[in-house]
Amino acid sequence: MITSIKQDHPMPAARNGGSRFHVVINDADQSFCFDGPEANAWVAHLQMQHLLRTQGIKLRELGITASSHQAVLAHLARALPGYSHLGGWAAARSVWDRARTPS
Repeated sequence: MITSIKQDHPMPAARNGGSRFHVVINDADQSFCFDGPEANAWVAHLQMQHLLRTQGIKLRELGITASSHQAVLAHLARALPGYSHLGGWAAARSVWDRARTPS
């Protein structure tokens, strides 16, 4: 069941005691971003769909359960060699938007 989507609605806590992180991957630009449990993954997902519809940017998203931001970053660096970390969703969206905006 999906409850109402609110800007301040955080991701649910993981069952094993770790925190849930929302990861977004842009294979075309070889970059990724992630937000922690304090972020609203639903809003990011809807904004990703908007980028796909308006600019054709194809993004992958997934959830990772980890003990810390550093653990997620280390895991993604191993899993995605050569990809750059852009920070959180807001920073990455800004970079990806600018890359597609005509001069």
